[in-house]
Amino acid sequence: METRSAVSKDVFAERLEEARERTRFLLRPVSEEDLAAQHDAIMSPLIWDYGHIANYEELWLLQKAHGKVLSKRELYDMYDASLHPREERPSLNLLDRKDADLYLDAVRKAVLETLEDADL
Repeated sequence: METRSAVSKDVFAERLEEARERTRFLLRPVSEEDLAAQHDAIMSPLIWDYGHIANYEELWLLQKAHGKVLSKRELYDMYDASLHPREERPSLNLLDRKDADLYLDAVRKAVLETLEDADL
C-alpha cells in the first residue's frame, strides 16, 4: 500500500512533467531566430525565458528546498532576473534550444532524485 507521501511525490512528479511537455509543445514550432529575438521591449527573448524556467526550478526545488546547487555560477546568474534587466538579456550569451534543453533536463533529473528522498 502506498503512503500519502509516496502518492504526493508521484503527483508532484507528474505535474512537473505535464508542465514541461506543454512548454516544449508551445516552443516546438518557434524558429531559433524567433527564440533569440526580443519581440518587444517589455519582453525577454523566449530562449531566455526557457532557460529561466530551469533556473527557477533549480533555485526553488533544489537550492532553497534542499540546499543543493547544480549549475555553474555563470549559468545560474545569467538566468537570474534580478541581475539582468530585460533590455540587457538579448545581449547575453544565452543557451540555444539544444543546450537549454540539456539544462532543463539536468535540473529536472536532480529534482526528481531529490524528490525521492524528500520528507513531504
